[in-house]
Amino acid sequence: IWDDGDHSHSDVHAPYPHARDVLLLRAVHERTGFLLGDLGRTVEAAQLVENGWARPLEADRETVRAAAPLIRTVDEGETARDAQARAARLPTLAWQTVREGLTRGPVLVQVPRRGYVPRLACERCREPARCAHCSGPLEAPDAGTLHCAWCGRPEAAWHCRECGGVRLRASVV
Repeated sequence: IWDDGDHSHSDVHAPYPHARDVLLLRAVHERTGFLLGDLGRTVEAAQLVENGWARPLEADRETVRAAAPLIRTVDEGETARDAQARAARLPTLAWQTVREGLTRGPVLVQVPRRGYVPRLACERCREPARCAHCSGPLEAPDAGTLHCAWCGRPEAAWHCRECGGVRLRASVV
């Protein structure tokens, strides 16, 4: 499993087990090994190493740099400059990068899922919506009340600290 700390490996909206737990159970049941990969180590993975269930497998920095693929991201500024990006799921830069990359080998395209708004921003200036108490990111899981993803406090009268706007938009569509 890659990046066992990623939220997509478990669904907060349904009572399903975490993919890491399923992997560990299958490894025990089938008497085989398991591999947790990531750029860092989650608390759960560190516990597995600490109690002897797992061993670290790490490459040195030079090896990692030599093998690392080119990663390009598209930010909101670039998306705003691309007229086609408003209608398409992938902006022009992404299509060009995919086309170019396919000449050298496989290409991974990762696109956020529709129907789930993990982060919000001011509709006017695109400043991320933050909690007034702890500056954590605000969420609207049920498309109703805003609350902080860090401290859980509700945010009844949100307004943008930068421009004073009161309307929100999804940071990721």
